[in-house]
Amino acid sequence: MNKKILVLMRHSKALDMYESGAKNDFERPLSPAGIAKAKEQAKNLKETLGNVDIIAASPLLRAMQTAEIVAAEFNAADKIKPFPELADSMDVNGYGEIIKDLSAKHSKVILIGHNPAISALARELCGDYVSLSAGDYKIMES
Repeated sequence: MNKKILVLMRHSKALDMYESGAKNDFERPLSPAGIAKAKEQAKNLKETLGNVDIIAASPLLRAMQTAEIVAAEFNAADKIKPFPELADSMDVNGYGEIIKDLSAKHSKVILIGHNPAISALARELCGDYVSLSAGDYKIMES
């Protein structure tokens, strides 16, 4: 049986609405500090995982930018797949359904989403308290 790896990652730090000039929450970009942290975390993930099968991400700009930075480190831009369900930061069940589907098809999955759902899902899957700060991730193996 192949080992399955799931990485739950919260998007990196974004600019607030006023700073960014975004018209809505969907368009808020990463902050310079968020970009730097995403690059650092991507490098750490690459060292740990070696490769990735798919990067599932919320379609919100800050999550897609985080996914693009991670994908660039893995040389895997073609492996990013947006999931509209991940835009809902409250729907833990929606996240769970995506994970179940992706884990059945892939061995190494990175899922990039939003709090509180991403931390709640990590807590549920780990059976331990997890609170993901912006740009942080939790690796789970089965």
